[in-house]
Amino acid sequence: MEERDALLVPHASAVEALHGIEVDYTMVRPKGRSMLRPYEIIWVVGVISLIVFLHVTAQCFIMWPYYQHTRSFTFAQYLGATIPHHCLACYLYLTYYVCLNADAGGVPNGWAPVLVSQHDETKAPSEHRRYCHKCDAFKPPRSHHCRVCRRCVLRMDHHCPWIGNCVGHGTYAPFLRFVTAVCLTVSYHLGMLILRVTDYWNEDGYFIRPSNTVVVLLVLNLLFAIPVFGMVGFLTLYHYYLLAVNMTSIESWETDRVSRQIRRGQIPYAAFPFDVGVWRNIASILGHNVVWWAWPWQRPPKDGLSYAVSLKDPDAQYFWPPRDPRARPTKGFSDASDEDALYDSGSSDDEIDAPEERMLQHAS
Repeated sequence: MEERDALLVPHASAVEALHGIEVDYTMVRPKGRSMLRPYEIIWVVGVISLIVFLHVTAQCFIMWPYYQHTRSFTFAQYLGATIPHHCLACYLYLTYYVCLNADAGGVPNGWAPVLVSQHDETKAPSEHRRYCHKCDAFKPPRSHHCRVCRRCVLRMDHHCPWIGNCVGHGTYAPFLRFVTAVCLTVSYHLGMLILRVTDYWNEDGYFIRPSNTVVVLLVLNLLFAIPVFGMVGFLTLYHYYLLAVNMTSIESWETDRVSRQIRRGQIPYAAFPFDVGVWRNIASILGHNVVWWAWPWQRPPKDGLSYAVSLKDPDAQYFWPPRDPRARPTKGFSDASDEDALYDSGSSDDEIDAPEERMLQHAS
């Protein structure tokens, strides 16, 4: 990493001269996965407790007593019903562990953009507008400052309290695997419980009344599992859509704002530059080999510092989103983008989820 940072410093010096900004290369920025904060520990313990409760109670206190008291429910049928549940639950534990420990990705010290227009005499010089005053450093395309992690995160989507981590360049694929595992495991869990409630394996012709403990645990399992399946299922489908169009949650709000301002004539037309086709979009996150898409430790294909664009100008990645004419210019940088004020002032979930007007008011 030190060699890479050393190679980036000359580029930073060139851009520093171009912009007239003094960049503090000695400033130490947090790198790597930070420790869980006390409130994040509560969230994580709650998630683990819920997963363990649903897994253990279904296996040990619902399905096993049903096997013992139902003569027509053979051991082979019991294994056929419970082994897939065990496998899905183990995969869920594994993907959650990876989400907790993976590094979302930070900006290397001394990084600065190298624009094509700086080396192409046929093009007018372009000014890179994405600068973080909290980190006192340039920001790569699609990165945002997270005040929870106290650093700029590459390709930041959001800071998720459920995993106690930022969902960004290094954690987006593990996050997708985790929410997918949740949907698969909970859907199988619900199907197995519904078959138990309907006494599916009982061929004796009479109903065997379950114990009070089993009834209480069945009710609790359904009360917990159904909302989880609904909420996480909706979240998963939303992120599948974002994956297909190569967009983050923050960028989806940015495109809404840009489209609205284009319709009102406030800014010229600007196309979202990172949608390069469904297959390339998916491969940029999960890799080109489909066989490894579900592997929990699959690493991102690239470094998260630059991205392919659908436009002819490769510099387009450095100028998204277009400047919001309503945003107040940032002191010390003549052309700071509006997303600095909207998102980088604190990319915590409560601010990101707030309406745009509230964030603008907070920024001002």
